[in-house]
Formats: sequence, structure tokens, C-alpha cells
Amino acid sequence: MGSLNQEINLYRADSEQDRASSQARVLLITVAALFAGVLLLALVGELYLADMGGRRDAVAERLHRQQQELERVRGQLVEPTIDPFLTAELEGLRAQLDHVNANLAALARVRPSATGFAEFFAGLARNTIDGLWFDGVVLSSGGDEVMLKGVAREPSLVPRLLQTLAVEPAFSGRSFRKASFDRLPEEQGGLVGFELRSAHVEGADDAG
Repeated sequence: MGSLNQEINLYRADSEQDRASSQARVLLITVAALFAGVLLLALVGELYLADMGGRRDAVAERLHRQQQELERVRGQLVEPTIDPFLTAELEGLRAQLDHVNANLAALARVRPSATGFAEFFAGLARNTIDGLWFDGVVLSSGGDEVMLKGVAREPSLVPRLLQTLAVEPAFSGRSFRKASFDRLPEEQGGLVGFELRSAHVEGADDAG
């Protein structure tokens, strides 16, 4: 009986050792698998980073080439120069527009008392001269007496105005026999003020 019990005890000890060895092998395999997984992830990460680095370098190189091309094109561009002639012409057109607007404003301030005055003002507008504009128009005696006041860049523009009005149908039968000129101060552009009166416009100031 004593020998039998001893054999049973030995059998149980061997079983415990086998179980421990089996667990150790499982643990070792698990650790090895985890280590292999970590290595695989590290390898994949390295490959991904290497690919991203390659893409980054490619993008940086492409951007560098584009910047070089931009600098090359910019160096070939010629800065445009403003033509002085065009600038002067533009200023002249602006001055003409200002004169026309001034004439229209002067005409708009006059309120004709008869429909027959419409043709008079239309004829006056048709004979506008560049460099000359009106700042006052007075009609009296039913339009038979006229006074025109304004300014001009040069005195010679006033005779030109009279020549154009002489052939204007709306001024047929009218005659300007009195004219006065006044050189304005230099701060006002050195313009020439003028006043034209028909033969019988002596009392026109009271009518205006």
C-alpha cells in the first residue's frame, strides 16, 4: 500500500510539471506573436512614413519648380508706362465734359416764360465751344433782348462763339453789339470773363 501511494504522488507531480510547461509554451508563443505583430506594425509604419516622405519631397520639388517658373515669367514682364499724350487727352476730355455740364447747369437755371425760348436755348446748346462756358443767360422783352455771361480760356473764343451764333437759325435777327471782357485772377485759372449784350439789353439786369 505504501508503494502504491508513492507512485500516485509521483504521477500527480509529473502532471503538474506538464501543465506548467504547456502554459509556459502558450505564453511564449503569445509573447512571440505579439513581438512579431509589433515588428510588423513598425515595418508598416516605416514604409508609410517613407512613402509620405517621398510624396512630401515630390510636392516640395514641384512647388520649387513652380516658384522658379513664376520668377522667370515675372522677370520677363515689362511694367506698362502711361502715355503722356493719352493722359493729356484724357484731361482735355474731362475739361470739356466739365464745360458742357456747366453750360447745361446755366441753361437749367433759366426758366423761359414762353415756349418760343426753347429753340433759343437749343440753339445755344448746339453752339457750345470747347474752352468756353456760360454762367448766366438773361432774356428780356419777350426774348428780343439777350445777355450772355460766361468765361473762356482765351479771348479769341468769344468771336468764334459770335460767328457760330450768327449762322444759327435760332439767333436769326439778333445782333450782339456790346461786349466786355475781364481777366480773372491767376488762382482762378487765368480765365477771361465775358459779357455779351444785344443792342437793347440795357435793362436786362432788372429782368434777371
